[in-house]
Amino acid sequence: MGYLDNETLLTYQNFQISGMVIRKKSFVDFGMLKDSFKLTFGYEFLLRMTNNNVKIMTIPKIGYKHMNLREGSIFWNYKNGDNRLSEDEVKFWIDSAKKEYLYIKERDIKYEPQEV
Repeated sequence: MGYLDNETLLTYQNFQISGMVIRKKSFVDFGMLKDSFKLTFGYEFLLRMTNNNVKIMTIPKIGYKHMNLREGSIFWNYKNGDNRLSEDEVKFWIDSAKKEYLYIKERDIKYEPQEV
C-alpha cells in the first residue's frame, strides 16, 4: 500500500487498473485510456497520470478476487487465442508506453511486425 510515482512505474510495469477508482474529471482531462494501445493501455495511463503529478494510491486487493487470464478474456486471447502477441509485439507495447505517456492526446500508435 502506498503511492505510485513515475520512477517506480518505469522500473516495474505490472500494476493493474482493474478495480480502479478515479475522478471522472481527472480521467477525461488527462486523456483517458488510449484506443491505439493494444496491450499496455493501463500501464501507459498510470505513467501519464504520475507524469502529470496526479496522486495514485495503491491498495492491496482485499475484498475481491482478481483473476488474470480467464479463458476468453482479452489477455488470455493475447497469450493463447487467435490474437496471440509475439514477444516482439509485447516488447513494442511496453516500450511504446514508456514513450507515449508524455503525450496526453492519442497519437495512433501501430505495431508493424519486423521482417526477418
